[in-house]
Amino acid sequence: MPLVSLGFEGITMPRAPLPHDEPDRLAALDASGLLDLAADSQLDDLARLTSSVIGTPIVLVSLVGCLEQTFIASVGFEARGTSRDSAFCSYTILSPEPLIVEDATQDPRFADNPLVTGEPGIRFYAGIPLMGLSGHAFGTLCVIDTKARQISESAMSALKIIARQVEFRLQLLQKARDADRRAEEFRALAAEMASMRAEAERLAMIARHTVNAVVITDAKGRIEWVNDAFTRMTEYTLTDVMGRRPGDFLQGTETDPAAVESMRRGIQNREAVDVEILNYSKSGKPYWLQVQIQPLFNEGGELTNFMAIELDITERKRSREELEQAKLAAEAASRAKSAFLANMSHEVRTPLTAILGYTDVVLEDPASPEAPELLRAARRNGEHLLTILSDVLDLSKMEVGRLHLDPMPCDPLGAVREAASLLEAQATGAGLDFRISIPERPSPVHATTDAGRLRQIVVNLVSNAIKFTTSGSVEVRAEAIPTDLGRVRLRCSVTDTGMGVEPKFLDKIFEPFEQGDASMSRRAGGTGLGLAISQRLARQLGGSIRVASEPGRGSTFTLELDLAPASASEARTTSRASAAPNRPKNPSMVGRILLVEDSPDSRRLIATLLQKAGVEVELAENGREAIEAIDHAKRAERPFDLVLMDMQMPIMDGYDATRRLRAEGYDRPILAITAHALAGDREACLDAGCSDYATKPIRKDPFLNLVRDWLHRPKPAEGPSGHPHPTPRGDTRRQAA
Repeated sequence: MPLVSLGFEGITMPRAPLPHDEPDRLAALDASGLLDLAADSQLDDLARLTSSVIGTPIVLVSLVGCLEQTFIASVGFEARGTSRDSAFCSYTILSPEPLIVEDATQDPRFADNPLVTGEPGIRFYAGIPLMGLSGHAFGTLCVIDTKARQISESAMSALKIIARQVEFRLQLLQKARDADRRAEEFRALAAEMASMRAEAERLAMIARHTVNAVVITDAKGRIEWVNDAFTRMTEYTLTDVMGRRPGDFLQGTETDPAAVESMRRGIQNREAVDVEILNYSKSGKPYWLQVQIQPLFNEGGELTNFMAIELDITERKRSREELEQAKLAAEAASRAKSAFLANMSHEVRTPLTAILGYTDVVLEDPASPEAPELLRAARRNGEHLLTILSDVLDLSKMEVGRLHLDPMPCDPLGAVREAASLLEAQATGAGLDFRISIPERPSPVHATTDAGRLRQIVVNLVSNAIKFTTSGSVEVRAEAIPTDLGRVRLRCSVTDTGMGVEPKFLDKIFEPFEQGDASMSRRAGGTGLGLAISQRLARQLGGSIRVASEPGRGSTFTLELDLAPASASEARTTSRASAAPNRPKNPSMVGRILLVEDSPDSRRLIATLLQKAGVEVELAENGREAIEAIDHAKRAERPFDLVLMDMQMPIMDGYDATRRLRAEGYDRPILAITAHALAGDREACLDAGCSDYATKPIRKDPFLNLVRDWLHRPKPAEGPSGHPHPTPRGDTRRQAA
């Protein structure tokens, strides 16, 4: 390819002096064969890399000959050369140090240079001399801009590093031109050139992926260059870190010594390193890095540098740790639930053992004088079993936010006193000194809350205190303090002299499926749900429960509620409404009831209760029989006043039967009877068209009261009115079950 040069006539600018070894230099350059060099892709790559890293539009790899300078690689400059008289590089080869011209128009050496006054309009120039194998300066690697500017320290360091790679490439090409090189040397040269290409590609990758921090050190690990991403990440500039080892200022107290040792060993063995390590920024902020370190070698296999690429993985590390914490929490929850289920198995099987055992004894000798007491014992164990199941059901409803509250005007101190009094006999029977310390007032305190749930909390706290106190006392204190806007602050504390709670268990005792010391809980019994339910109830009522305890000296559980105001007249009205009316305890009932129940034992029990109460009962075993019985009663003009519908039955269940009856216009009351009592079961029954809902096991008095209430309601007009079925009333499960 012929040389296309830019020549200038009548140049008046000062010419650069010749190097002191000019004849030898020119001879060595001519003998190298580099002036005849065709295009070289690796030199072109390095030129493009230089432009990307330094940020200048023009990059030249030049060889300075006798009369001209030749460009053997270039970016942003189409000519293959210029007159040596106009070449900035003629000055660069005079010294081993870089030549930097920040503004050529202000430099007397170049102000009149045609390349400055005309095209391309050079203003900024920075060049580094390139040495041949003979040790003479053959040419330069230079960067040029058409705007005056300065070059940063880090950019200058990078330019020097790339210049060494260009110089090394030129020397390799010079060697390649030696026709007398042996075949083995050519193979070695090819390997060296491949290595250099890999190095060039690595540097190009650095320029493209500036989001990662890049650090280049010398063979002893002392920093020579860092990029801007390193400064953003660490807050250290190149000036701050030049000549320092990264580990001396980036590592801190929490840095893993094993990771440090892994890096040290890899560097010492001149091996690639890939580690995760915790570093600290200049301001002390910790951050996690994935560090990849590569050793760099020259053509003789001598280690020259290390290059480290650092990726910030702080967020990835945090996410990994959060997942690990979640896994540990899930495993802990699984263990807690397993322990809870084991405890529940014990708590359920114990009363079942008594129920089944006492029943067998009575069946063997019904006339035994001990039979009544054995049946009472079986009943007590059945009630204990029902309490356990109710706790589980309450917790289930709380988990999905469906626990029903019934806030009404009441006397909260009276509710606390009433609940505590229920357990006085139990406490004194256990040999404990039981005290209720509630100040007497001339008139009751009036507030609005769910008194039943308030009593449930107090009963749980007091029974818990009695359970874990073998000697000493249990004291219940309560006070009601008026606050702003007529609200009432209720504070109730239950103090015992029992075994107390170890500090490590205090954070767990209010959590479901968690208990304190397992051995302690096994001695005292219980499912461990009471405190969890009480705390959640307290929060739904507008407060919380806190605990103070000292092992071996007892505990104090304090309930605090912020209650809405209520007037005295509202409280009196509610009190009168809740009081039992002047009527017989169990007045007789009149009516026809269809009992739909697939269990023979349940069918017989419920029918017996209803018949003894004076009700006429007809039986069906599934939903299909129920529909047929209702149709037959209608044709016989003897309709049922009430349907008791079991919801789980073969052939046709209670849900389908109720929906079909309502679709056909049946508007008499249908009461659901089901063993399902979890969150959502009541709503499922009402959505199917049931008028009310009661759960098994059936308790005589609450159940008959529920039936009586619906029997005594006004009956709808005869015939298929098509009107909606009777409006369901509130949650009656707790009263009817």
